[in-house]
Amino acid sequence: MPPTTYTKCASEEEFVTRLEGLLAKEGLGANPSREQIVKVKRRLEQARELDGIDVRCALSLGSSPPVTEALLLLTRRRHRH
Repeated sequence: MPPTTYTKCASEEEFVTRLEGLLAKEGLGANPSREQIVKVKRRLEQARELDGIDVRCALSLGSSPPVTEALLLLTRRRHRH
């Protein structure tokens, strides 16, 4: 959560409204379960990882569709752990 979420709030009600808005943006209610939080966290982390991938570095793997080199490295790294 960025610091501006709470530093720009004039009241507690505004802070709560902003927090509920952030939760709703990610598809969560006011009281999400731990499982829901973990799913959203994983989705956001994956989105951040994939955000920096340059699709211009596409590789062709025989008959399979083009895949970026960075995505291949991420996939291989995950399977090792």
